[in-house]
Amino acid sequence: MCQVEFELARAALKQLKGPVGDAEKLLIYGLYKQATQGDCGIPAPPASDVKARAKWEAWSANQGVSKMDAMRSYAAKVEELKKKEYGIVNGTQRGRATVAYGISWYFFLNRNYFHRS
Repeated sequence: MCQVEFELARAALKQLKGPVGDAEKLLIYGLYKQATQGDCGIPAPPASDVKARAKWEAWSANQGVSKMDAMRSYAAKVEELKKKEYGIVNGTQRGRATVAYGISWYFFLNRNYFHRS
């Protein structure tokens, strides 16, 4: 089941349209590498190569985490990003749909005022 969740999360991550912060990208990268390759066995790149060093640190931060646990964490993080993108807070969607719903109720409740001739 974890492998399926992981693959679905990978596909869902590609579909996200909103911006993902650098810290979140690195966290996801580290979890992905741990889930697919296990513990980081390569030496640290030089500090002058900032991007490679950040990726190495993100992967190394998961040292000792099992592949299955990394898959679960990866899927949970992607789910969190999906909720953030779609504006879901505590299981309730926020944003345009909620605003449209509120506006329609406003007009419904005040229909006599708006239909006066």
